[in-house]
Order: sequence, then structure tokens, then C-alpha cells
Amino acid sequence: MSKHFETVSVHDPAIDHDATTPKALREFAETRDLSKLVFLKNMQPAKYLLGEIEHSLMDSWIMGASTEHQQAKRAFQCSVQSVMNYAQQESGVRVNWEEPPRDKVGAITDEALARFPPVLLAEIGGVAFRRSFFGPTIKHGYVLPPLSAALLVEQIGRRADANQS
Repeated sequence: MSKHFETVSVHDPAIDHDATTPKALREFAETRDLSKLVFLKNMQPAKYLLGEIEHSLMDSWIMGASTEHQQAKRAFQCSVQSVMNYAQQESGVRVNWEEPPRDKVGAITDEALARFPPVLLAEIGGVAFRRSFFGPTIKHGYVLPPLSAALLVEQIGRRADANQS
């Protein structure tokens, strides 16, 4: 496993859903292979650079969380090394972090994390968690959190209905 890994959200508005098939989107969600996606020519996706999570943080702080969502949130806090081109939904303000604000443990601060919706924290944090939990020798895929997967199915269904009209 390389030390760093770049990914985007399956819900990124820069994804060209006319050119990216539902099968390719599903394959991206399972493998995080960016080559499966086609992006709109006039938009850049928000990119998240993930690093390996230290074993001490994984064992104590992340695995000690009481819910899967809390584990993913904490994995996001510990793994994300940079965020580029994220637009906050409410304000449209762009977040470009070469180095996110961190607390004394080395996790992104809760105040900084408040810029991101829970569905994004669950998805990207889930990717970070699985990469660090399974390590470099165990082959694995990625699983979307239930609400994120339901939203994706709904979006694909609406596109299919629109294309049939």
C-alpha cells in the first residue's frame, strides 16, 4: 500500500453522469479507481489525499468509537492529508487545505470538520478506515455507507427515468 491515496466522492458534482455509466460509477465506488470516472470539462472534482493511519490511533481512538459512522469520521480526521477544490454546499466557499488544521493528537479539528456534511465524512472516512485497517497485504474493496449507497441508487434511477422520457 502506498503511503498516500487520492480519491473523490461518488457524489461529486464534477462527475459527468452522462459519460460515466452506472456500472463504471459502481466500479469506482468498489475500487476507488479514478480512471473509471469521466469529469465535466468545466469542473474540477474535490480531491482528498489520504495517508496511512497510525496503528496507535487506529487501535485506541478510532476502534474505540461506538458507531461505524464515528469510526469513519475519526478515520477522516486522522487520514486526510489535504483537501483540494471542495465547495461548501451552504456558502459555495472553496476549501483548499494543503495542511488541514489539526489538534494536539494530529486529527483534523472538529471545528474544521464542520465544513463537511456527514455523508461525505462517512464515505471518505470509510475509504481511509478500510485502507488502514486491512493494510497492504489483504485484498479488499470499498463499501459505500448505507445512506450514501441509497442516494447513489436514487440518483441513477432518476437519470434512467429522465433518459427514457
